[in-house]
Amino acid sequence: MAVLGDGWNADDASLEQLKDVIGQLRQLTAENGRTVEISLRRTVDLRPAAAAAGLLAMPTSGGGVDQAGRWPGASAGALSGSLAEVKDFIRQAGALGVSHFIFQFEHNTQEEHLAQMELFANSREKF
Repeated sequence: MAVLGDGWNADDASLEQLKDVIGQLRQLTAENGRTVEISLRRTVDLRPAAAAAGLLAMPTSGGGVDQAGRWPGASAGALSGSLAEVKDFIRQAGALGVSHFIFQFEHNTQEEHLAQMELFANSREKF
């Protein structure tokens, strides 16, 4: 990667993992006279936030929301929480050197997918 690559696409990495790996990549690429772009792909679950904003109804099937606030079918490693918490994660990852984000919104239906996209897009905050 440090000799031939020009980017790293981290997949569902935590902030701690990003901090460790980005530092190593920057050092190794610099030693080889190169730079590297860092992108991050995360599964994001904003369904609870979309429901709180009135964009989705709370689930009634599949056991409903569990004690941790996860919707039926939610991935254990999904980035979830309020819109503010997800944005804070994005800011922190950006401060560590992530320049591109790829989000896969957790969903069981098209309605869930579109509601999360609408919530995030309408937040109108630039990063």
